[in-house]
Amino acid sequence: MRPVKTGMKTEDLLVLLRLMNFGMGALTVLYSFCLFFKNKSLSPLFIALAIITAGPLEDLLMRRVSPKYWPVIDQLTSLGFLVFLFLAVLSLES
Repeated sequence: MRPVKTGMKTEDLLVLLRLMNFGMGALTVLYSFCLFFKNKSLSPLFIALAIITAGPLEDLLMRRVSPKYWPVIDQLTSLGFLVFLFLAVLSLES
């Protein structure tokens, strides 16, 4: 299978995808906080914390540690993301 030519450089595509990810994450986190403060429901708060853990917190940690620790940071933030999502699901029961 040959690659599809889009007329967009890989670097440009990555910039676009990064911006879309940042925008969607920011929108979701902001709306989650609004729902938390409006309804006092914990699910949106846990979802926001999951996104923050897997996004900006992971990025910050990756910049501060040696590349040899990147797999550890990746696994820890993935675990944190899943823990917060699990708490969000648990909080839906109450």
